[in-house]
Amino acid sequence: MNLEDIKFPIEGNVQSLVHFSDGQHNYAFSFASPFVYQQPEELKEKKAFIIGSYNPFNPGNQTPEEIFSYYTVSEKKERHPLKKLNANQKRLTLMNGNHEKIGALDILTPHNRLFKFDGMIPNLLYDSDEKLVGFCHYQPMLRKKCVYSFKPSFNRLTESIRINDIRELENSGVIKCHYAYEIIRKDADAKKRLEAIFSAEKKAEMVSNRISKIQKTETEEQSLLFLTAIIAFFWDTLIDLPLMEN
Repeated sequence: MNLEDIKFPIEGNVQSLVHFSDGQHNYAFSFASPFVYQQPEELKEKKAFIIGSYNPFNPGNQTPEEIFSYYTVSEKKERHPLKKLNANQKRLTLMNGNHEKIGALDILTPHNRLFKFDGMIPNLLYDSDEKLVGFCHYQPMLRKKCVYSFKPSFNRLTESIRINDIRELENSGVIKCHYAYEIIRKDADAKKRLEAIFSAEKKAEMVSNRISKIQKTETEEQSLLFLTAIIAFFWDTLIDLPLMEN
């Protein structure tokens, strides 16, 4: 996948798969959950979430024509070493279409739901050599989740980072946002809003998933890593870190 050819922002509706296209309706790629596809069988067995090329005009065919990247979720959760965070962490392994590891994402979730958990602590992103290269961040008031790279001077990896802090860090050049994943509510009349109350399918039609490219990465490999990371972060935290429209 040549990400330079995709004209961001791209949007897609949640159906069995999410097919993303740009503002001119040019197809970009699709996202597929292992709960809805049967092939490739080896990825189905791994419970892999796929980012790939599908035929959006043939919804019955859920086999990818090409796989750009995918990720798997570890079933193992570990308590974060800083117990004051009240957080568990689990690892998502990020792979390219050649089944080569491109990185990993450590996601924080509540350890004890009876106590406070701050979802705005960075979720750390690593490259294939386990070098820390970025983080994913939850921004509920803006209805989006973002992925950032940072300079060595950034020292807030275990702190809650509010929106005003994010802006200051961006303005000073300490962090850079590369992709944002957000929920967009579509205009709907009273009839459609009423139908959405009783139908999950109708409700899904009223919102759109949008991915925006904010700043370029240094390499194409980094771009694929950061794009895969933000998609993985959005979907894996859908329940624990909901956006307003989820």
